[in-house]
Amino acid sequence: MIMAVVPVALVFAFGEADAQEAQDKQDKQNGETVDSNADVSDPEIPDNQKAGIAREHLDRMREALTRVLGHLEEAREERDVVKLNCVNEKLTAIKGLLKISEQADVAMQEALARRNSEVASHEFRKVSVAATKTEQLLAESEACVGELAVYSGTTEIEVEIDNEPTEDITEETTTVPVVTRPPAASPYQ
Repeated sequence: MIMAVVPVALVFAFGEADAQEAQDKQDKQNGETVDSNADVSDPEIPDNQKAGIAREHLDRMREALTRVLGHLEEAREERDVVKLNCVNEKLTAIKGLLKISEQADVAMQEALARRNSEVASHEFRKVSVAATKTEQLLAESEACVGELAVYSGTTEIEVEIDNEPTEDITEETTTVPVVTRPPAASPYQ
């Protein structure tokens, strides 16, 4: 019970990063293993590696942008409006994420030059999260193309009528019944 309260108290007292370090030390003392490379945005990544990893993320994001542009061109050639709208939505989001990532990369490099590790880690996390979201959007755009391709195509409808009426059904042959007014429901009018 006390073990669960200690990390929460550390978060309030020292902040999230210090609390994570204290939790890692406590886990090591208890014999639990800690994988510091489990998350790309982990604050344990040395500053000298952040620029290279961020560059790899940006390259993958640009490749994803190129692939989604290919999907968009395919949808335009097929004149499939549903597919086009779906892919265009993903493309717009990827463009925005790439712009944010490029700005964060520049800010991270400036922070690394000033040896401001905290700001560099924050900007690195922005790039990392945007890269993850971009990969998700790429998968969604491929789903748009693949899933909708099954349903696309020309639709033909043939209607066959077995018994055509011989008389003119446009003529009005019915008579309107005469409706009589019902008696008053109340003696007061």
